[in-house]
Amino acid sequence: MSNPKKRTTARIGVAEQSAGNRKLQPVCGLLRDYTRDSRVSRDDDIVQRALHMKAEVKEIVTASLLGDGWLTELKPRTGTAMYYVKYHGRSRDYLQWLHGQVRELGPSELKEVARYGQYYFYTKARTDIGELRKLFYPNEGRKVIPRNIRELLSTPKALAIWYQDDGTLDKRSRDHWNAMFATYCFGYEECELLAKTLKDNFDLAVSVCRCQMRGKMYYRLYVRSQSMNNFIRLVQPHIHPSFSYKISLNNGQQQR
Repeated sequence: MSNPKKRTTARIGVAEQSAGNRKLQPVCGLLRDYTRDSRVSRDDDIVQRALHMKAEVKEIVTASLLGDGWLTELKPRTGTAMYYVKYHGRSRDYLQWLHGQVRELGPSELKEVARYGQYYFYTKARTDIGELRKLFYPNEGRKVIPRNIRELLSTPKALAIWYQDDGTLDKRSRDHWNAMFATYCFGYEECELLAKTLKDNFDLAVSVCRCQMRGKMYYRLYVRSQSMNNFIRLVQPHIHPSFSYKISLNNGQQQR
């Protein structure tokens, strides 16, 4: 009797399957083994195509994409993609918390990259994630800021997730303290769009500033001092304990 299950080894982010042969398209260079029933796999694919993530989960994924998260390449046959995020081991507790926030997307267990002291997880391939892939990676190119980012980033929780990923607190003196967002992979117009979104949705005064690193010019966002109290008030309830230093003074007292 033939075994209905078959064992396959594939890279995370596999792109497509044709003529019974799986074409591998490396995304992160990490291999995984999984055993799946082919019939269940087909049924599961149908279910995934019928699902739509909740608005809150969509905002969480969007905020993560502005920071350390990314999406695997779109599968042409199904229009699906997977959400993937990785952190250093010192942020494992936060990653575990984020894992719980996107549970409806069917995330894998946390997996370790022992060589680099990192942990990651990825979700099931879904069409709703595929739609986000089309927004953030048009024509399967570099990551961009969607024109409708104002609709995708509108809650304090999403703002806090983005800040925990790519934000820092610049505290130099009693009168100088600013939250910064490292938007180095985006162009000036995209950063201006993000600054406008923060103004429209959260009433935050934000500047786009240039900085030079390794001989190249990049852009980052500065929350101006007059908006810092409001900014801390918005994000503080959603800051994970492992990132509490991002809203603290040098003496350890939290800004309110």
